Amino acid sequence: MSERDEAGLRRLKRDLDEADWPAPELLARYATEPNRLSELEKQTVERALAASPLVADELATLRGFDFAKLDADRRPGTESAGIPLADGLASPAGLAGLVRRWLARPPVWAAAAALLALTFWLAQAQRGDAPTAPTADPTNTTPQLVENTPEPAAESGPEPTEIDPSGGARDGSGTQIVAEAAGRPSEAPTESRNPAPTPTPSPRGEAAPDASAAQGEILLAMAMPDYRPAYGVESMAQGEWIVRGGDDAPARITVLAPDHVVRACSPGPILHWSLDRVPGSGDFFLTIVDAQDEPVVLDRRLARPARPGLQRTDLAALGIALPSGGTLRWSIALREDEASPPGTFDFGWLRVEVPDAAAADPSTRGDASRSADYAALGCYAESLEAALRARASHPKDPAPERAVEALARRAGFDPALARE
Repeated sequence: MSERDEAGLRRLKRDLDEADWPAPELLARYATEPNRLSELEKQTVERALAASPLVADELATLRGFDFAKLDADRRPGTESAGIPLADGLASPAGLAGLVRRWLARPPVWAAAAALLALTFWLAQAQRGDAPTAPTADPTNTTPQLVENTPEPAAESGPEPTEIDPSGGARDGSGTQIVAEAAGRPSEAPTESRNPAPTPTPSPRGEAAPDASAAQGEILLAMAMPDYRPAYGVESMAQGEWIVRGGDDAPARITVLAPDHVVRACSPGPILHWSLDRVPGSGDFFLTIVDAQDEPVVLDRRLARPARPGLQRTDLAALGIALPSGGTLRWSIALREDEASPPGTFDFGWLRVEVPDAAAADPSTRGDASRSADYAALGCYAESLEAALRARASHPKDPAPERAVEALARRAGFDPALARE
């Protein structure tokens, strides 16, 4: 790492300390090994990610950084340059330079020559001592061969039969048994060496869990959405005239949105609502009116849900573009026909305010960070949709489910209503 890079890191640390952001070391650990962080450390990083998009950009930079190449320009050195010898040996270039410098010293060659001479002298000494062994006791060599060769064969005859029970040594003399018993163990190790490669499939089997865990960690760094209302939290659901349906209603509709005016970051947002059961008859209608109860969308018939639970009404897919600036009230109602009064319905309120070009566009980000970005802007529907998409694409990851639950608690509805 150059001095310029080190100065940049020092400036970055100073800026992070002044902005009360997490330390770079904590961000680096969060980017590489989020599962090893404590809950307090995770919450610290997630609050910083929700507070500033600069922290998210820094985290994305750290995820793309190759920490294995850190200080690679210093590793070829040795201890003479102030670097540990183990770090120098870790690099091929450092090892080659160390060998060249070591061989260039005259004492090394002198020691090598002395070692070679000592080796030659020991070899000559062993050759001179070898003939003296038989000459020391020449009379005992022949009787040992005559007397000992048959007797161990006869005495050791039963022992090889126990060692090798295959039955190949049942015929013949004891010497044949010894020869066969001596030959078979030499074949047994060859058979035992052949199964040695069998453990090789085990690394292949272990590679799949490692890959799935790596994919799971990508979303573990998902920032929890911190919804910040753009126009206050004054409740709009006032008055006894708002009725969502009693126990005798054919179905119950629940709008999955807060009871105050929320910001819509596009003129065609996705409206979320939930249905406890699919009624046997009737149709669902969408109505949107402005602050003067003038209709913007009047009794737009919707497709009948195929199942209960979470429902989506995509205004852009329906070709509906809402006007900007004014408060709009939207409702989903169940009616037997267009002329019948609604059997059950529910309301939501929104105001279209598209982010300006100078602000970061959350729609260009992934679902993991998009939910937190939209929540910081006060765009509740967009934040909930991003969290729902992340949950659908990563069903085994608990982070998207926690994001949906956090948004549900801020809006005041049961998180179970947001299940499909």
